[in-house]
Amino acid sequence: MENYIPPDWKMMNRLQELIESNFRERHELQFYCETLGITIRRLNKVTRFYFKKTLYELLQDRIHKEAVFLLSETTMTAKEICFELGVCDPAHFTRSFKLMEGVTPSEFRRGLLGEV
Repeated sequence: MENYIPPDWKMMNRLQELIESNFRERHELQFYCETLGITIRRLNKVTRFYFKKTLYELLQDRIHKEAVFLLSETTMTAKEICFELGVCDPAHFTRSFKLMEGVTPSEFRRGLLGEV
């Protein structure tokens, strides 16, 4: 019995795999729910329990993490990164990034380069 893994935890592992494999192309929450065979309400209840976040927040966090990586490790422009991550509106991308980081993508990159 000590090796027992709750079904919900297995589902969260599967969700993390799904997000990791699909976050660039699949931003619609319904895709993740249908793939897991669960309603959005139930899935959000489980994600809040395990991660203290909704499915939407988990997906946005992964997209943001990749944006930070691409800004740090490539010379891609913010607009190129936006499209690479499947976010079709560069203005929305910039607003979301600033909300999470406190600076725009350009300001973030300048900070990495030590520019003022």
